[in-house]
Amino acid sequence: MLPYLFHIYGPIYANCYGITIAIGVIIFANLLDRNPLRTKIITKDQLQTVVLWSILAGIIGGRFLWVISNWPMSFYEIIEIWEGGFAVLGSILAILGFLPFYLSKHKIPVLPLLDLASIYAPLLQSIARIGCFLAGCCYGTPTNHAWGIIYTHPDVAV
Repeated sequence: MLPYLFHIYGPIYANCYGITIAIGVIIFANLLDRNPLRTKIITKDQLQTVVLWSILAGIIGGRFLWVISNWPMSFYEIIEIWEGGFAVLGSILAILGFLPFYLSKHKIPVLPLLDLASIYAPLLQSIARIGCFLAGCCYGTPTNHAWGIIYTHPDVAV
């Protein structure tokens, strides 16, 4: 479909998958911040810090699971992130492993915050899936049905 939106420099592009994940995270954090129950659980500054650290954990976890899934790889292939390679399940697992540790260390109630975040997490996931669809990496079996989609862009991940 449309794996990237525009060229940045050299081999680096602004890809649809990463941009939709970023849009999803921004919407998620904004909605979570605006929820009236949030003030009883966590301050605005603490929430911003948690979101930033969770983004970092998610990026590392997503890349780590993708590397494990595509092993063996050379060291260069592992670090060439401009070529793509990200597993959203790795991000979810990394964030779910990181959050309880970080929140308990900073004396922020873990379960109430996770309950609040779980309201908006499906929206974040659904927005990210739009980018995955545009990148052409989530496809099913071939079909001849009228609603089937044919990826014709040479750079889609099919």
